[in-house]
Amino acid sequence: MVLAVALLTASCSGSPGDGAGDSVPAERGRVEAQQFLDALTRSDAPAAAALTTGDAATVAVEIPLVMRGLRLRGGNATVRTVTPVPAGAPFVDLTPPLIAPTTVGTAVVATVPAPPVVPPGDRLRATFDAALEVGGLGQWTFTGELAMVVTSGGPRVVWTAGAVHPALGPGQRLERSRTMPDRASILGAGDQVIVGPRSAVSVGVVPGKVRDLDSLVASLAAVLPVDPARVRADVNREGVKPDWFIPVITISRDAYAKVKPAIYDLPGTTFKENESRLPPTPAFARHALGRTAEITAEQLTAMGTAYQTGDVVGQTGIEQAYERQLAGSPSGEIRVVGPGGDTVTVVHQFAGISPETVKTTLDLALQTAAETALEGAPAPASLVAVNATGEVVAAVSRPLSDDFNRAFLGSYPPGSTFKIVTAAALLDSGRTPASPLGCPATLDIGGRIFRNFEGEAESSLDLARAFAISCNTAFLGAAQELPTDGVGISAARFGFGADYNVGLAVKGGAFPDPADDAERAAASIGQGRVTVSPLHMASVGGAIAGGGWRPPLLVRSSPKAVSAPGPAIPAPLSASTLTGLQSMLRAAVVSGTGMAANSSGRPVGGKTGTAEFGPGPDPQTHAWFVGVDGNLGVAVMVEGGGVGGEVAAPLAGRFFASRRP
Repeated sequence: MVLAVALLTASCSGSPGDGAGDSVPAERGRVEAQQFLDALTRSDAPAAAALTTGDAATVAVEIPLVMRGLRLRGGNATVRTVTPVPAGAPFVDLTPPLIAPTTVGTAVVATVPAPPVVPPGDRLRATFDAALEVGGLGQWTFTGELAMVVTSGGPRVVWTAGAVHPALGPGQRLERSRTMPDRASILGAGDQVIVGPRSAVSVGVVPGKVRDLDSLVASLAAVLPVDPARVRADVNREGVKPDWFIPVITISRDAYAKVKPAIYDLPGTTFKENESRLPPTPAFARHALGRTAEITAEQLTAMGTAYQTGDVVGQTGIEQAYERQLAGSPSGEIRVVGPGGDTVTVVHQFAGISPETVKTTLDLALQTAAETALEGAPAPASLVAVNATGEVVAAVSRPLSDDFNRAFLGSYPPGSTFKIVTAAALLDSGRTPASPLGCPATLDIGGRIFRNFEGEAESSLDLARAFAISCNTAFLGAAQELPTDGVGISAARFGFGADYNVGLAVKGGAFPDPADDAERAAASIGQGRVTVSPLHMASVGGAIAGGGWRPPLLVRSSPKAVSAPGPAIPAPLSASTLTGLQSMLRAAVVSGTGMAANSSGRPVGGKTGTAEFGPGPDPQTHAWFVGVDGNLGVAVMVEGGGVGGEVAAPLAGRFFASRRP
């Protein structure tokens, strides 16, 4: 401390303004230097200019000319040291380093102005560390220096371009280059390209040739997944010229060939051939694969400086969840450029990251069959198919206009499809498909009256028949003879309660512990608080196809898909339980409520469900069908669709019939 006081006293003993330098306190000018740097990093040229020795109005114009090529998006620069400059020591290069704008006709050209004037006063040198966020590239770090003079108004920065970066010389400025790599493909089973480069056609509108915009938009929306409101807004946007091409959608040539008869002759439409990264059709696995679009202002803020306005990024599904993997990152350079635009030197390089494909389990043929099955189906609806090892081979959600992936994220009461789980518990307990049961019209359990959906009643039938006709009271009565946790244990064996990592956000199956006998009874027939997604119910069918439940998987080649540990895999179903379930599922489509699904000529099996939801004595119902076709488990669900056997089973039958044997 004594030494510091002595130095401070000595440094203050010289006369101010004599240029001696070594009389200046070591820390003087730190505040002003930091204020100058803060103003530069927030692109506040007037505030920075006011802290310089130059004419503030002129410098406020010159600063953006030196820096605007960076497209700066913030960052920080921190003063590290401030030291006095001894008399006679080199201080600052006074050759003119600035770029001044001069208008020649209608063009603005760069000229070299007169050298800066350094007023008399004690001189300082400030060093700083900078970490600038360069728009579209990322962070750029470097060290720099500021020459400062203590004027009558306080310490001021001598404005030269070198105050921005030490490599800048007379008449020079900073520029950047940027190269964004082509977005990687999304692959399916067997590395089939699902989303990738394809010969394409861009469908557009020429405003001046449109006769009836509403009619045109309606005709386009009838055959293409386009947003009518967005098309109208784009065509009517202020400044749009009558002869402009307003893009509506880009589709593969194959997809265009199918819709061409409906759109080619519409007044106002026009078409451009190109090559684009696309799925086979606009609707193909839309909710799972997702879509891309130009980055929004909100995304630009959230996704960091590697992105810039105009970039195309994932908006939903895999395209969004695996954006960094599919997009990679841009490469580029920060250059010092002379007045004529020639590169003087490269001061920084951004290496970039190469994009990587995302591999999925989707099967092109099965996905096509699933989408064909849901054509014209009541919406909202979904269909999911998984194979015996849990791989998702097809996933469809409708409507296309809704980005909600109900196949994966919908959470619904499963209704009578849950009787597969309860039947497994009964078979595990020693019952067989031939075990006798009763099917009364009503049953009182815990003070709650349960009824069969269509009022059916049989005094005597076996378990297989009760399953085939979906008799609620038969299953309720049989389930009452199980241990209180019997159905819950069986639910866990079919993955209910498991937290699995598909590769996208999903809802699984939930089987909360029943609070009382009435709730336990409701749960045994898929009501109460039991909820499930179509994806999970497909995995229940997959468990019967493969002999035991496996967690479903969609994305197989990404760190995100394997970063979280998977759930413990339950023990396989016993041979007797598996055989019994398979025979009962087959009977349900041969002579039970699922007969509408029996249209493929193969020995498919399944279980219908009509799941009540909502309040009131006459609630609405979701229509379900869960089936097995060879090595596939399939779930079809139509929200508010009504009766499973009448609505969901025919859709499953269309899928079974349209897939290859």
